[in-house]
Amino acid sequence: MLVDESKCVGCGNCVPVCTMGVIYLDEDGKSVVNQDECVECFTCYRVLRDEGYEVNKSLSAEEALLFCQIYKPDLIICDVLMGEINGFVMLENLKASERLREVPFIFLTAFDATEDKKKGLRLGADAYITKPFDLDDLLRTVLRLVPPA
Repeated sequence: MLVDESKCVGCGNCVPVCTMGVIYLDEDGKSVVNQDECVECFTCYRVLRDEGYEVNKSLSAEEALLFCQIYKPDLIICDVLMGEINGFVMLENLKASERLREVPFIFLTAFDATEDKKKGLRLGADAYITKPFDLDDLLRTVLRLVPPA
């Protein structure tokens, strides 16, 4: 299934969170979703929920980093292009944390240049998926890194 970024699905609650692009799965299989496109937010939410993950939302990169420090997620899915803190900086912050450096990290981004992909993987990302993306590929990657509880 290819995600169509051209239209909002009108989920009604993702507008405030369509500013960064992160999904966090905590150790209990709970996740926080924050995607940079409304349709992606809803689609990722729905797919993860259907796979048995409990999905919650965060409002900013700063909040996302705080969430990660408090709850230690099992997986992070993050866009490169975000607000003041971009995905590369977020990954560097996570890898600098002794507690969070082993958390699997997936970039899900429109930044498709070879240099961006190399940079993301060099910084420690476990996968780098470009938009538009195949939802089945994303789900296989998530399931490989963190099987549902």
